[in-house]
Amino acid sequence: MDKNLKLSLILTDKGTQFRTCINEAKVSEYSEMLSSSNEWPFDTPCEVFHDGNNYYLVDGFHRVMAAERARRKEIC
Repeated sequence: MDKNLKLSLILTDKGTQFRTCINEAKVSEYSEMLSSSNEWPFDTPCEVFHDGNNYYLVDGFHRVMAAERARRKEIC
């Protein structure tokens, strides 16, 4: 993904998460980073797959959860 995308458009519950669990400490760390910056503080963007209708999150589950907690409207 090479543009900003509204969080509300991203589906995260369709079986694309390959990890068995979320690292809550990492989500908290990322959320603090996002809360203290107006920029996207990560070197890599989240990856989504678009099938023409829906956006499916492929990589970046911790970053997306952190963005939601930081009350961000969009991700990179």
